[in-house]
Amino acid sequence: MKSVLGIMTCFTFMGLGAAISTAKQPKLSDPEHYQKISTIDSNAVLIGSPDGSPKKTSYGMMMYFNLKYIRSKGIMKSTSGKILVHVKTDTIHDGPQEGGLYALRIQLRRPSPASIPGGFDWEKHLKKKGVYHEGWVIQSDIMELKRPNGISAFSNQCKEYVEDLLYKRLNNRADLGVASALLMGNENWLDNETEDKFAAAGVLHVLCVSGMHLVLLYGILIKLFKPLLRKKPLVSHVVFPFLICSIWFYSLLTGMSPSITRAATMTTFVIFSEWMERRVDKTNMMCASLILLSCLDPLMLLSEGFQLSFLAVCGIFYLHPVILTAFEPGNRIKRQLWEMTSVTLSAQLATFPLSLYLFGQFPNWFLLANMIIVPVSSIVMYAGMLMIMLGNIPWIGEWIGLATALSIEFLRYLVDLFSALPFAVTENIYYPVLMVSSTYILVIMLFYFFKSNSYESLVGCLLAIISCLASIYFVNEDFVDEESCWIIKSKAGPVFIKQQGFKAEIIAFQGAKETELQRIENTMATKRNVKSFKKTIINPKTNFNLIQFHTTFINRFPKKWNHCSENLKNLDKTQTLLLVKRPYEDFWDDMEKTLPDLKKLIYVKRVDISEKSLAKAESLGIQILNLDELGYIRLESKVIQ
Repeated sequence: MKSVLGIMTCFTFMGLGAAISTAKQPKLSDPEHYQKISTIDSNAVLIGSPDGSPKKTSYGMMMYFNLKYIRSKGIMKSTSGKILVHVKTDTIHDGPQEGGLYALRIQLRRPSPASIPGGFDWEKHLKKKGVYHEGWVIQSDIMELKRPNGISAFSNQCKEYVEDLLYKRLNNRADLGVASALLMGNENWLDNETEDKFAAAGVLHVLCVSGMHLVLLYGILIKLFKPLLRKKPLVSHVVFPFLICSIWFYSLLTGMSPSITRAATMTTFVIFSEWMERRVDKTNMMCASLILLSCLDPLMLLSEGFQLSFLAVCGIFYLHPVILTAFEPGNRIKRQLWEMTSVTLSAQLATFPLSLYLFGQFPNWFLLANMIIVPVSSIVMYAGMLMIMLGNIPWIGEWIGLATALSIEFLRYLVDLFSALPFAVTENIYYPVLMVSSTYILVIMLFYFFKSNSYESLVGCLLAIISCLASIYFVNEDFVDEESCWIIKSKAGPVFIKQQGFKAEIIAFQGAKETELQRIENTMATKRNVKSFKKTIINPKTNFNLIQFHTTFINRFPKKWNHCSENLKNLDKTQTLLLVKRPYEDFWDDMEKTLPDLKKLIYVKRVDISEKSLAKAESLGIQILNLDELGYIRLESKVIQ
């Protein structure tokens, strides 16, 4: 009966979260959403407040804005919705700050969809956050209407103080990036090379402010107040609220990411239970945190950071006790090493299926790296916090800053060492949703088997193993007869891809960057299960039938129709004509005369052709598609009527 009640409760709150999530979508629920205002023009002024901390980008910075008003054609209207704004600025401190009110003169556009089949979909990613448009502005396009005040202003001042102090005491740019990410969750100074090395070593979570950082902060604070709590119990009614406020203020300083919000919520329950002198039940605490966060912000559950953080906690809570009892060390040192190893192993075991699905790679030396690097990162955190408190004191601040810099240098040395080891990373792993779900079922069944050692759990394990093997078979079987043709946008010209089973042929124009082609290969390998590639580079100035898979591609149109009319006459019923250059003015008339029975789908890469040409193409039933809007195009082998 308890199990049935628990399942019903779980589904009830899932339904409640889904309902709240739907209600919080401004596009669906708010009649004043900016997309429903028909008077928006290119000169419209949007007024809103920043939502969250800014992020450093190659352009300058980007941040989300909650819109409040819109002024268009001399009319001021109240509005709602969220947009993403890219600001051209040298430093983040020069841009808009959270808590203020700003007027923006900005032209909005829809986010770009995935440019590669199975690739990262920026448009879908922003929709999860309730964002449907983005825009680019320079500093002069922003006018401050109201300065941040209250806790937002104080938080911004604390961030600036810490960042200025780090910049003052740490001269090395790489050390500065690691310290800022590790202490404040600020990745704006972290270069891509350093981040890739941490990921290859399997310790990227060290740079993401999460539960480990809050545990260290809570440990420092509770040790400071512990003597006072022993002597004067009534002081607990002041100390514990102060601890809760400190945890949440630190979360605010670090940007309130989903992972740190989850950790702060669970830490709050722990502190509150100690305050009330009650025993902490890990299952109730975890479920209560999940329910509370899903009610406050249901979209947070869609964040990959929140999902990985929550799964890691589940692994530590449930898998760690089982793994810990599997081996009994003989002395204290071995026991501590085994405890650290079992914690890392349980967290990795709970997160690796989802990690493989999201990132398509696995750090092979993660276990050894975490055993060595995580304790060193804790030392860096203690030194960094001490530097934040005493860093501006003459002499003392300099020595603490030097010690912090040396500890960061040692941490980076260890990361470089592990990331450079042979077979450090297994890349281009194809791990779809079906395999993720079957793997988690197997992990759960193994957990129950080692915990209960019952016949039923053994049968469950065997069935889970069979389901895993079946998922691998069905996933590979889906691609045996796969045959698809893709057109992908590139600066040098369109890239053509033909996938046949586990093989793919990539044809690109001269000038295409090798890094761009490598990105296509990596994405197709991890998301489309491609195991081998054939790459061909062609001259973009050639006039001929370029490629002939199931579709004929015409690369370039000459000034005279007769140069390509013969090629068009040779088109059969299984082929499609693709235009990758803008056709000349009378092309559609000439084509109608040459091919009176038009039953082909025509793709045009550029849509900046005359209205006359567009009208003529439409009258012929020709569909014109744009790679800038679609991201990529999949060509069908059949004739489209």
